[in-house]
Amino acid sequence: MKAIGRYLGLIVFMVAALNACTGVKTFTTAARPGETVALAIDRQTNLKRANVTVTITPATGSPIVYAPLDPRVRSILNLYPDPVSNAVVTQRTDTPTNTGTFIETWATEGDPDWWQTFMLLDLPADIAPGIATVSISDSLGAIIAPASVEILTGTSTKNGFAFTKFGSTFSADTAGPPVLHAPKDLERSPHAVVDFTGNTIPHAVQIEFSHTPSVGAAYVVNPRGDLKNVTWSDDGSNLKVFITPSTGLTTTQIKDFKFYVAGGLTGLSQTSLKAYDQLGVPVSGVTATITQH
Repeated sequence: MKAIGRYLGLIVFMVAALNACTGVKTFTTAARPGETVALAIDRQTNLKRANVTVTITPATGSPIVYAPLDPRVRSILNLYPDPVSNAVVTQRTDTPTNTGTFIETWATEGDPDWWQTFMLLDLPADIAPGIATVSISDSLGAIIAPASVEILTGTSTKNGFAFTKFGSTFSADTAGPPVLHAPKDLERSPHAVVDFTGNTIPHAVQIEFSHTPSVGAAYVVNPRGDLKNVTWSDDGSNLKVFITPSTGLTTTQIKDFKFYVAGGLTGLSQTSLKAYDQLGVPVSGVTATITQH
């Protein structure tokens, strides 16, 4: 949809933002009062609008504070690189790029699940012209460097993320079918991250969980389908996940086995874990960690 394309177009500078960890400029670097800007805020794993306070200090006048859940914080969303970009493809081939190596070595610490977190922010309608500083504090402790944006003279309005379809124009800010909640709906839903550790990298892993019966609907997400296959089943109270490498060759790092469990499940608890080498021989010492987000 055009609405999604307009702000996912920000992906063009995602790799630069990842390299910088936290952007010190908004995108764009200049805007009029009331307009929507985007801020690269590092690779955040658990940043939510309910936990952040935004303070905008204008060139002149008093700071303007957006409390948690202020509607002017439009969305906190993660943008991923093109799966066939040079950085992604060559990172796991014989000629890794400097960009891919930097991202996986420093930005993600070996995690192949690459993303850059952005905050979409509506500027105050009455903010003074000049260089304004945007500061973000997180009640859960995320450290985010302040950014700056040049406030231009004049007035404008926030981005409605509108698109035209079937001869009609729809917006995230107007009612009517289809009811849109973008870009807010592109924020992460509640989920669990399952990570693996071990001195020996297995070829395949089978892990099972129990969860509260009849609560939620299991949804298992594989963040890197080019690296591994994830097969799963759920009977309403027991979830079974089987992971194998997509190439048929044992992966080079155990972090590749990471996956997500979403769908509103509660009481998720590991009940069994079995790891095997390429010949089907059990591998000992492999453990899993479940982190709720």
